[in-house]
Amino acid sequence: MRYHKPFNLAQRQQAIATYRSFRATIRLIAFEFPPLNHEQRRLFAEIKEAVRDFGNTLAAKDAKVDVARLNASLGRADEVSLRYVVLRNAGGRRT
Repeated sequence: MRYHKPFNLAQRQQAIATYRSFRATIRLIAFEFPPLNHEQRRLFAEIKEAVRDFGNTLAAKDAKVDVARLNASLGRADEVSLRYVVLRNAGGRRT
């Protein structure tokens, strides 16, 4: 678990930096490594959904942040991003 209770300012700052990094990664993927087929488009949509969920969870006040959900969203975004990179580098064809 990367984040824990009590959720404090230092954790929030780290989480915001992580969120911004994920948003930059999404922009990079969209313009430099766009999805080529249906499976890649599905994974790209999952990445965006996981990052959106991470941001929505982070929007709560410090005492109300659900750290379990925050950690789950972060793990899901990491996992799906890795699957996307593996699939993208496998040389999928356009469909």
